[in-house]
Order: sequence, then C-alpha cells, then structure tokens
Amino acid sequence: MGKPTRVQASLEVPWEDRPAVVHLTQQILRLQALTAARVVESVIAIGDATQEIHDELPHGQWARWCAEAVPFARQTLSNYMALARWAEERPKEVEKLAYLGPSKLYLLLPLPPAVRRRLVGRKPIQVPDGPLKTVDRMTVSELARVTAREARVLPEHRPMPVGRVVGRVRRSIAGLDASAQALVERAEDVEPDEARALHDALLEVAESLRTTFELE
Repeated sequence: MGKPTRVQASLEVPWEDRPAVVHLTQQILRLQALTAARVVESVIAIGDATQEIHDELPHGQWARWCAEAVPFARQTLSNYMALARWAEERPKEVEKLAYLGPSKLYLLLPLPPAVRRRLVGRKPIQVPDGPLKTVDRMTVSELARVTAREARVLPEHRPMPVGRVVGRVRRSIAGLDASAQALVERAEDVEPDEARALHDALLEVAESLRTTFELE
C-alpha cells in the first residue's frame, strides 16, 4: 500500500487541529451565547409582567387570559414566571448563566444551588448514553438526561410534619392580624381599591380552607 496522498492526509486531520474550523466554532459559540442571553432577558421581562397579571386576576379570569390574550401555552407562561422569580431571588446566578438560554435554565432551576454549580462548572459531565460535555456544549436533550439523573440521586424530600405547618400558619395569621390592625388605624390613607384587593385575597384563602376541609 502506497503512502497517503496530501489530500488524504488532509481529510484525516481532526477538526480540533484545523485553525479555521476552531476559529469559526468559537465565533458560533460567542454569537449563540449572546443571543441566548438576550432571549433570557426578554423571557424574564415577560415573566415579571405575567406574574403581575396572574396576581391581579382571579383564577377563572387568569385561565381565560392565558387562552385568549397571548400566544403562549400556559406551561410556557409558568416557565417564564418561574425564571423571573429565580432572577429576582438570585440575580447574579441567573445573570451568570443567561448565556445558556432559557430552555437549559428551566432544566437547571429545580436543582439545588450546589448541584447547579457543579453542573455548570468547567469540568465536563458524563451525558447518560453520550459523551463527556460541559453544559454549554450539551444539547437541551442531553442536559435533560443529565438533570433527570441528578434528580434521581437527590436525597428524598421529607415533608414538614403537619403540626409544624399548622403552627406556622397560626403564627402567620397572628402577624397578619397585627398588620391588619395597623392598617385599620390608618384607614383614611388606604386607597379603596387596595383595601378591596386585600379583602378579596383573604377571602380567597379562607374559601380555599373551607372547601378543602369541608367546613360549614
């Protein structure tokens, strides 16, 4: 067998050793990260606005608004609001991870912060039935398999004993009663619409308890 031709030798050079390919790949990744971060910024803004509408409307009106007012599925809106809440609670973390894009952030969101930090580090992660990759190089499908695996190995969540839950609710009601009394003492400074909104919110909570526990 003769020596490989120059063309054959060129074909055998892996992409990592081709400077032009490496340069263009880096350019693609930079553009992708920039675009993804802009999309995340828009999604958070939509999520913030959607959350305000959700808090404003009663349940039936909220469902109708989702179905009629905007071109998003209800689950999509829930994802937007969840991402907006995450950004409010941990703004630096979300800003740092925005380059991943919203689809990957939705998958990372349910994980504990320590697990997220490990996954998004520089060390490649083994994708189930796949290669070693960093999160930014994974497809959304690959990251979904990784986060599903991580969720399976998390410690089992044990719900808080019901007695503690009842105690927390009692303390919250006591604090609410004190706040309401302070508000009553300054009734002349409260806008009627604000008072109505507070009243309706309290009635909604009370009605939920009455219905759930079949109270007369």
